[in-house]
Amino acid sequence: MRVNPLAETQAGVSAQPLPERWWQLYQDPQLGRWVERALANNQDLAQAEANVRALLAGIGEFEAQRLPATSLGIAATYGRDSDDQTLAQARDSHASASWHFNPGVALAYQVDVWGQVQAQIDRAKAQAQAANAAHDAVRLQVAAQTSRAYIEQCVYTARLSQARQALRTLDRSLLLSDRQRQAGIATALDGERLLGLREQVRARIPVFEARRQVALFELSTLAGDATVDRTHPCAAIPSLTATLPTGDGWHLLERRPDVRQAERALEAAGLETDIVRADLYPKVLFGAQLASADRHISGLGASRAITFGVGPLISWEFPNLKANRARLGKAQALQQAQRAHYRSVALKALKDVRQTLARHAGEQQH
Repeated sequence: MRVNPLAETQAGVSAQPLPERWWQLYQDPQLGRWVERALANNQDLAQAEANVRALLAGIGEFEAQRLPATSLGIAATYGRDSDDQTLAQARDSHASASWHFNPGVALAYQVDVWGQVQAQIDRAKAQAQAANAAHDAVRLQVAAQTSRAYIEQCVYTARLSQARQALRTLDRSLLLSDRQRQAGIATALDGERLLGLREQVRARIPVFEARRQVALFELSTLAGDATVDRTHPCAAIPSLTATLPTGDGWHLLERRPDVRQAERALEAAGLETDIVRADLYPKVLFGAQLASADRHISGLGASRAITFGVGPLISWEFPNLKANRARLGKAQALQQAQRAHYRSVALKALKDVRQTLARHAGEQQH
């Protein structure tokens, strides 16, 4: 039985799994609309989606290598060749230039004896899955940044309201203090203290307004819009009304896009090693070719003009395997580096989750 790695940091959290649309835990419809808008229009997310589609299309390219490769061509040249020169010498005459027509069709099929083609297909799939995990990471980042910007906008809107209310209260207090000073029941120092406090509050208002504007600008950029939407100001600061759901720690780590991306990259590195290793062994190709050559188009179908060939082709870079062995050593080293990277990402992810939950528990107690 696996031990939950987050068991010691469960204060203020529940064992329920984190929902897919985790921002709905705040139960703020306006926050939900902002996040959905950002996920639909964010340009970084659109770029990540395009990268995934490009890699998915590359899978079809490698799968096509399972099928025979065919080529069809036709050549029409004007001049004279060596056969014309030889015939002219035999006849003791001058070889004249003429048209030569040469259509042909060829077929080649690689017999995947060592599994190289299949490994290339599997590597392309692993790379596409890694790109999809990177897309999920961008999606998560967009949702988190949008939620943070929205909450910051709400916080500074509330601080602005409080500061303005405090400024009005201090204005009234200054009037009252001035009357008390005139009546002899308050000193000038009391009025100076109130005046200094009022100016401190007044000085905070531009700062709060600027930070609220910064949050609004970030919201608009994340939503892929150049204009700032001020039509729906935040009414209240969103807050969680229930404990934070985390579920099992291992399941939480499995869902993290950075861990999944590193895992798929490690798989692709292992398949790259298999692909390079296959170059150490002979390649078997089966080929067929049909061609015709004649000076006149009407003569291309005659039996004397048709040539063909069918048979296997075995190629092997032997005995000079030094370059291929060096490539294999490089691929194996990169696989080891990717394995270390995967472990590093997994440990960092676990650290991030533990630290975040510890900060969450501390803020709740605060």
